[in-house]
This record gives sequence, structure tokens and C-alpha cells, in this order.
Amino acid sequence: MNIQELRIGNFIRVQSTAGQVAAIENETCFVAIKTSAGLIEGKYADLNIEPIYLERNMLVQCCGFDAAGIIKIDVPPRSFYLQENDGHIILMGSAPGSSYLPLIHFWDIKTLHQLQRLYNVLNSGELLPVDIELLERYFRGA
Repeated sequence: MNIQELRIGNFIRVQSTAGQVAAIENETCFVAIKTSAGLIEGKYADLNIEPIYLERNMLVQCCGFDAAGIIKIDVPPRSFYLQENDGHIILMGSAPGSSYLPLIHFWDIKTLHQLQRLYNVLNSGELLPVDIELLERYFRGA
């Protein structure tokens, strides 16, 4: 994972736990990551930062997706849906009298920080609802 991919607010794994990027300086490669244990700071290369790969159970337990792996995005006057499907994301719409209609397969969206950016763009700047405490528990297997 490249430091250029990260934005403040992105969720990643650091030192085997979940954390949220609190500060980032691309020129010096300095990052600060908020975890339940406190702030972890240092050079990007020294912190063992990893992406969080999309898994349906994690999205359901920690990010507001329903059991089918779907989250609704309201963009008046329409609603769209994002669905996790075998490790990638599908943008879906709906039509009167029918179920969800796949519109775009985002084959390259495979990590939580990538999904956060997509959700933010599609939902007029709103942040994907991620519960960091549940995310940390998910990684501890509790």
C-alpha cells in the first residue's frame, strides 16, 4: 500500500489492530494513527501499515451494511446501493417494480480505505459509517 492512497479518516491496520489515520504528511512520510490504545506516530515505512481487505462479515458488523452486504446511499431524488460481492464492490440502482440493478462493478475496490473514498464521492462528502471499536474487536476475533 502506498502512502499516497491514504487520507485523514481512512481506516487501516497498524501493529495488528485497526486504526484511523489522524494526520499524514506525504513529503516526510509521517503518519499518526488513532487506535483505542492511543496515538501511534512515525514514519510510514516503520509502522507496519496494511490495508483492511473487504470481507462481508466485517462490513456487516462494523460498517452499516445489511446481511446481504448492501448499504444504501440516498442521492435525491434517487437511491443507490453499494454491495460487497466476492471481495469487490458493485454500485446498484433500483427501478420501480424491480429489485436492484447492477450499474458498475468496481473491480479495483478491494480495501476499506478505497471503499471509504468511493462512498464519500458518491454520497456528497458523507463518511462511511465505521465503528472503530467494533472493527478492533473484529480483528481480535472477539
